[in-house]
Amino acid sequence: MADELYVPQVDYTSRDFQSISDDIKALIPNFAPQWVSRDATDFGIVLVELFAYMGDLLNYYIDRAANESFIDTSTQRETVLRLAQLLNYTPNDISPSSGSVLLTNSSTSAVTIKSGTLFSTTADGTNTEITFELDSDVNIAAAVGSTYGTATGTVTQGITVSGETIGTSNGSAYQEFTLLNSGVLTGNSISVTAGNVAYQKVEHILDYNADDPVFSGYTDGTGVTYIQFGDGISGRIPASGQTISTSYRCTTTPGSLGNILANTLTIVVSDKDGQPVNDLQVNNAAAFSGGADAESTDSVRVNAPLALRSLNRAVTLKDYAQLAVQVNGIAKAVAAASVYTQVTIFIAAAGGYASGTTLKNNVYKYLSDKIPPNTSIAIKDFTAAYPYLAVTVNVLPQYDPNIVKDAVTNSIYDLFNFENVVFNDVITQGDIYSACKSVDGVSYVTITGYEKQYTVVASPTLAGGVTDLSCNIDEVPILEPTYIKVTTAGGIS
Repeated sequence: MADELYVPQVDYTSRDFQSISDDIKALIPNFAPQWVSRDATDFGIVLVELFAYMGDLLNYYIDRAANESFIDTSTQRETVLRLAQLLNYTPNDISPSSGSVLLTNSSTSAVTIKSGTLFSTTADGTNTEITFELDSDVNIAAAVGSTYGTATGTVTQGITVSGETIGTSNGSAYQEFTLLNSGVLTGNSISVTAGNVAYQKVEHILDYNADDPVFSGYTDGTGVTYIQFGDGISGRIPASGQTISTSYRCTTTPGSLGNILANTLTIVVSDKDGQPVNDLQVNNAAAFSGGADAESTDSVRVNAPLALRSLNRAVTLKDYAQLAVQVNGIAKAVAAASVYTQVTIFIAAAGGYASGTTLKNNVYKYLSDKIPPNTSIAIKDFTAAYPYLAVTVNVLPQYDPNIVKDAVTNSIYDLFNFENVVFNDVITQGDIYSACKSVDGVSYVTITGYEKQYTVVASPTLAGGVTDLSCNIDEVPILEPTYIKVTTAGGIS
């Protein structure tokens, strides 16, 4: 007989299909004692499992929604970016690379190469075509006999889109408009006009007055870029009916790919209007620098809370580092000082690249109004420590040694990956053992060689190359290995 007064105790830890199904079946004797079949073909059991399936599905969505509410546990890039906005943090966007080129005129007439002329690298099966744009006009003398006219110019990764109409103002507050192209370089490349009024891009509209013609820009998790105007209290509202037009630079390739090697920019594409340019050759005698990818989701998750702690002023050494990573293109930073009035900040561009002069200047400019009076700062590239590692792996007999060897190698590279380490990080032999043992098929591991070699990377004060071990290890990160040798006990190398 059913117990009509029975009150079941809810187990809130029963959240998956099996536990929900078991809990429901355990209640059957209390409410329907005549129901004794537990066979999977029983129609009642089918209904129980359907309800358990729905409960499992609902709990999954509830957990996902709860996780997406916190920056530490959110998984969707769009959610992380929105939470970063709440913390007043602007993630680093794509930074274009730039460099100097030699332009050669083979015609018998002097020519002026206009700004906006496009050049590119060669595209083949392994390399992507990367387009660069001439920054300013360059005058080149005529060729005299077999001596060609030459001149130098600077180019920047990407293509400028000019005069793009993106909408009409309706006079409301906080209007947003979408740029038509992806890969927009949101740094300082966007210019906006409403009617005949030029608007200035700023980081925070709230810092400005009601009549200031300013706008902010951001890129969402899908790569779409938006511009936003103020509300008439902070930032001017474009008058109703005014046409909103914009110009900006965009790129179809990641910023890091723009850090091309010397003698690889050799193709003259066209002038800014798409017309061919005759009797002109181009080449880059030196490698380009400054290109960086958009900040990764994991990096935003770490850096956004740090931005809130610094409160836009530098007092402690941590404040200097936390403010530096808010500069577009900077992925990691650490500050050091022997006296409080002289602070050195070591920085790394996104992807682990050297920062270059432009990024250093941007960091210095950004910090200039946030540091105490009479304090001097120096911005330097990091010094990298490259591990040289040899590992012997004993593979269980039922596993393919070649597959295990490749998996162990990838696991070690992940351990040392730039995104997974910080400045002054210490990776012990125990960490290496754990990374290797996490691979299926590994019986045991022996580290036969493990040492670090310090290398100066694009330092403004030191020449490139290997230094001795007397460098200050407090100023070096551990970066990706340049040499890993994994062998199996069976002798496969």
